[in-house]
Amino acid sequence: PYFQQVILNPFDPFGKNSLLRFLYKRPFDPDLPPPSPSDMGAGYDALTLLGKVMANTDLFKADILQMAMERGYPKDRDVDDPDAIATWGNTTEEHAPIASLFNGSVTLERSRLSEVFDLIIDSFREGGGGTVVTLRFIHRAQGLLAPARWEDNVVIDFDGPNVDSSHRGYKKVVAALDNAGVAFTRHWGKTNNLDERRVKRDYEQSFANWKWAQAQVMPDVADRQVFANKELVKLGLI
Repeated sequence: PYFQQVILNPFDPFGKNSLLRFLYKRPFDPDLPPPSPSDMGAGYDALTLLGKVMANTDLFKADILQMAMERGYPKDRDVDDPDAIATWGNTTEEHAPIASLFNGSVTLERSRLSEVFDLIIDSFREGGGGTVVTLRFIHRAQGLLAPARWEDNVVIDFDGPNVDSSHRGYKKVVAALDNAGVAFTRHWGKTNNLDERRVKRDYEQSFANWKWAQAQVMPDVADRQVFANKELVKLGLI
């Protein structure tokens, strides 16, 4: 598969069924109409709204979330089914956003997953996280500052409702990995709480190489300032 994703129920990751999403790459065919949202399943939006409701209760969380997971995603899908063929955006984006989303993730070396999986799940739950946890397996990316720094990586997503419990759960995971001495990176486009000190620590020589390459492309400081904004300055990227 070109894309592999495991969707877990954090309240009972080994006792409940997981969902698997495999995407296979094929040449683009403009004559294939995009599938309707109902054909592609509920996507992240429905689970996010459910997570917002569940954030206020401790009753039957594992069973409620499992029911939503299994009903929200299409079953018995075959790669040759017409409604299973779509663009990247059709298959991975929210289909009809119905709630304010929180997005957070950590990327770490795949070989360390079995070592820290329980720590991550327990920390997420202790912090109040209440929706699905997903695992994506990817090879090293080419970019110097790409979060997928290792030869084989696992990206662990904690996407859910934009409520305090989601933020607390994610922060708890970050703190637990730091305390355990586990190297990891965070998604640039999601909640990350990064600053220049942390970026240098996470990317080491790759950060220095990136800054060197930037100076070669734009040796004039004034040119680099064209791209300056508060966030990039905070991250040390300008």
